[in-house]
Amino acid sequence: MNKERGLFYPDGSFRGEDEIRRRNLKEPSIQRPVQERGGSFDDDLRRMQEIQRLREEQKLWKDEVKISVQTNLPYFFLMPLSDIHLGAEGTDYQAVRKFLGVVKDYPVYTVLLGDLGDFFNPYKHPTGMAEDVVNADSQLLAMRNFFKEYKEKILAVATGNHDDWIYKTSGIEPYRWVCQDLNIPLLYSGGRLNLQVNEVNYKILLYHAIARFNSSFNPTHAGKRMLELHHDADIVISGDKHRFGMEKLVHRDKKPYIVQLGTFKTGDTYGKRSYGFAPDSQIGFPVLFLSAGEKNVEAIEDIETAKHFVDLVRKG
Repeated sequence: MNKERGLFYPDGSFRGEDEIRRRNLKEPSIQRPVQERGGSFDDDLRRMQEIQRLREEQKLWKDEVKISVQTNLPYFFLMPLSDIHLGAEGTDYQAVRKFLGVVKDYPVYTVLLGDLGDFFNPYKHPTGMAEDVVNADSQLLAMRNFFKEYKEKILAVATGNHDDWIYKTSGIEPYRWVCQDLNIPLLYSGGRLNLQVNEVNYKILLYHAIARFNSSFNPTHAGKRMLELHHDADIVISGDKHRFGMEKLVHRDKKPYIVQLGTFKTGDTYGKRSYGFAPDSQIGFPVLFLSAGEKNVEAIEDIETAKHFVDLVRKG
C-alpha cells in the first residue's frame, strides 16, 4: 500500500512531500472553490419553462389574427401579392409598379405571402447571387421602404422560403427590423386571417407554400386539400409555385375560393438552369370582392377589369 511521504511537525501536523517542495520553492498555494451542484430536475424544468415564456413574449409570428373592417362600400377589395423577389434580375418591376399602384390609388388592400426579396447568399444557393441586381442589404432596405409606404394597406404578412434564408443562415430575424414597429401582423405559413367586414366574418388561410398535395396539372389542388385536412375556410391563398390558378367550388355548405398566386419574377434563369422550371413563371394576382352585406366572395383576374369594377362600386 502506497503511503504519502512527508514530515510530521512538532505541532502534530503533517506536510506531504509535494507541499514541502512548493513551500521551499515558494510556489503559490491555490485554493479553488468547491463546485456547487446543480438544482433538482424540477428546477431544470422551471428554468426551461421560464425561458420558454420569455421567448413566447418576443415572438413575432402568430397562427391566427383577427382584423375588423368597417366600410360604407358594398364590398371590401383584397388583392393578395406574393413572390415579388425584389432585387432579382428577372423581376418585372414595371408590373410591380402597376399592381402596387392599384393598392395605393384605389380602396384595395393586400396580404403579402412571402418571397418579397430574392436573398440568395453565400450560404444558400450562392450561384443565384449572380442574378440579383442589388445585394441582400439593399433588398431589405427596399422591403422596409415598401412596408413603411404601404403599412395602412397591408393586412398581414406570411414569410417565404427566400425571406427565411436570412434567419436560417444567420439566426437574425429580418422581419423584426423591417416591420415590427409598423403594427403589421405576421403569420406563419398556414396562418388564419379572421377578417370581419362590417358584420360578415371571413376565414382566410394564408400560405407561402403548401408542403404537400401539389399537382403539376392542377394548381389549386393543394389548396383544396387544405380545406379538408387543415381548417375550413372561405378563401385559401398560396404562393411559391410561380403559377397562377383560381377556382371557386362548393365545399360542404360553403363556396370557398382557392387562389394560387403567380409571381413578378417572370425571368428565372436560375430556376431554368438548376431545376428545369416549366412552364414559364406567370403574373397572377386577382382582386377579391368580399361582400360587406352577406357572405360571398367573387374575384376578377384581369387588373384593368378589376379597376373598372372597383371604380363602378365606389362611384355608386
